[in-house]
Amino acid sequence: MNTVRFIFAIHNHQPVGNFDHVLEKCFKDCYQPFLDLLAEYPSVRVALHYSGPLLQFIQKKHPYYIERLRTLVARGQVEIMGGGFYEPILSAIPQRDALGQIKKLSDWLVANLGQRPRGLWLPERVWEPHLPSLLAETGLKYTMVDDTHLRAAGIGADQITGYYVTEDAGNKLAILPVDRKLRYLIPFRLPEETIDYLRWMAGRENGIAVTLGDDGEKFGVWPETHKWVYEEGYLRRLFAMLDQNRDWIRMTHPSECLVQTTAHGRVYLPTASYAEMMEWALPTPAREVFEDFHKEAETRHDFPQVEPFVRGGQWRNFLTKYPESNFIHKKMLHVSRLIEEARRAKAKSSKTDLESAEDHLWQAQCNCAYWHGLFGGLYLSHLRNALYEHLIAAEEILRKSKNGGVTVERLDYDCDGNDELLIASPQSTIGIAPNYGGSVFEFDFLPTRFNLLNILTRRKEAYHRNIANAVLTPPTFGGGQPQSIHSVQRAKEAGLEQHVVEDWYHRRMFQEHVFGASATLETYSRNQFPELGDFVNQPLEILKMAQDKTSARVVLRREGGIYENNQKTPLTLVKTLIAHADGSLTVQYHLSSPSTQELTVWFGSELNFTLLGSEPDNYYYDLPQKREGLGAFLDAPSTDTLSAVSMPMGLSLDMTFTPTAHLWAFPVMTVSQSEGGLERTYQGSSVTPHWKLKVKPDEGATVTVQVKPTKM
Repeated sequence: MNTVRFIFAIHNHQPVGNFDHVLEKCFKDCYQPFLDLLAEYPSVRVALHYSGPLLQFIQKKHPYYIERLRTLVARGQVEIMGGGFYEPILSAIPQRDALGQIKKLSDWLVANLGQRPRGLWLPERVWEPHLPSLLAETGLKYTMVDDTHLRAAGIGADQITGYYVTEDAGNKLAILPVDRKLRYLIPFRLPEETIDYLRWMAGRENGIAVTLGDDGEKFGVWPETHKWVYEEGYLRRLFAMLDQNRDWIRMTHPSECLVQTTAHGRVYLPTASYAEMMEWALPTPAREVFEDFHKEAETRHDFPQVEPFVRGGQWRNFLTKYPESNFIHKKMLHVSRLIEEARRAKAKSSKTDLESAEDHLWQAQCNCAYWHGLFGGLYLSHLRNALYEHLIAAEEILRKSKNGGVTVERLDYDCDGNDELLIASPQSTIGIAPNYGGSVFEFDFLPTRFNLLNILTRRKEAYHRNIANAVLTPPTFGGGQPQSIHSVQRAKEAGLEQHVVEDWYHRRMFQEHVFGASATLETYSRNQFPELGDFVNQPLEILKMAQDKTSARVVLRREGGIYENNQKTPLTLVKTLIAHADGSLTVQYHLSSPSTQELTVWFGSELNFTLLGSEPDNYYYDLPQKREGLGAFLDAPSTDTLSAVSMPMGLSLDMTFTPTAHLWAFPVMTVSQSEGGLERTYQGSSVTPHWKLKVKPDEGATVTVQVKPTKM
């Protein structure tokens, strides 16, 4: 009877910053029962990959699991795969960090499991052609990519077996293509269908090798899968069938495939990821066009032949699709450069301090919060916050070796061709974008290692257009089989389409509005208000930059206007930002006009921020007369102070308005997709003091807003 080599590889990962109770549930529902069953079937040989954050959690909470895993490795049942310790997208981080992360995980695996990895799990299968050169000095010999990577390179569907070899500058790397059919069979179809497929593959060619490389979370974490995989016995039946058919299904480790079989030849892969990822990475208008075209193209008789060339974007597109992702990424690059500069300069920081800063940096390179697709990812504020927390911690370590005082630096921080300003003080780091209204895009408070501007803009997503049809109850196939979460759109509550709001500007701090007469808190919160000014997202000129031990001052100006009834009334805004050594920021506005008549201007300064939660017992506004949760809508006619408080962080953001202002506040909520379905997520709050100002011809008008974060 013909035989087939079956390479069964499973990738297990939990992101940096995930909640312990989530990890514990995943462990009990998935990782533990999978290994328990695997131990019962010694003939079922698999390759396993675990990311560093998950390994650290398991080692701390369930050390016996590590010992059991070590036993399975020792008896040759498990081959351990390596990779970047904190699961970074390797091609999107500096090479020195990629190599450092790979070494860290390899060393951990040797020390704790007794095996040095011979292959690498490629996070999200994000492939770029230079990776063989990046990996050349790691000792790793292979990786896995989706079969779509090879098909996009022109390899026929009947040739997606075994392994290929690619190279960059003569540096070779073996490529094992993941079989798409198996990805959808396991664990979503009956085990018999997997055996039938392997039998069909064996019939094609004796000794053919076929690879499955997929997420371990499909075996108990994804919706409905725990019941199907364990309670209803799917995985036990699959393992039993693999064992019963071991005379012709040869369970093979990836490294064995490289030794026991011959490469099909050389291949050069295009930049790619798995098909869904490339679609998710497209800007929403392009993604909608792509979806419509793909759906229409599927009706063509020749679609199976042309499908590999109908591809979306690439992973790096997320950095343009989501500016919030780009800011995290560019801060990561900035901190990486600072660490390298400190190392080269042999700065006052000790070797231990630099190693600590570097590990914080590496944790901030965990990929999950940089993008969004089927899972929450970028939309989950606690994951974004974890990245910022580690980056701020690294900066804090590096700053210890420098003298105190406040400095201002001009640089193209976000790599968009326009300069930003970074103000560093002993208590804070403040990022200002002159080209975008002089807005504050980052406000790190070092004592709590927290970025107050870790807020997400509300935007249209491609899946919003079908949101009204989302189902509330997860459907299943007949026989209890779970349906893949790729296959159906689910919702966690009815009527979510009513909560979809699209912002026309990025949510930042100190953004200036000129309201039309019909503006209300309701229309403002839904971005349906009349905006008469041209300041929010327009460039301001840098007039002055100055610094000393106690403060840094930046003066910006825009010769703007008020647009009403098809007429423009000139209005000049001079915006002075003063960052103080105590971490506070004062912004003074002066409005003037060449008009010979007094102007009445309804002027507001919008302060977007987040404290990560909105539950009123723990996250609330302190007003002079009352307390309200951060999820509340506020319409306060006359106030000169407001505090926003996070009890879990022990942090208060104290705001002062001069003169007394009318105050609006509302929660910024997004509607996004997660593995559990579409959901509303609190991203932050918008607080806007506003005034009806009399702009006199000679005097103009002046208002001041100060924000001061305080550790309670």
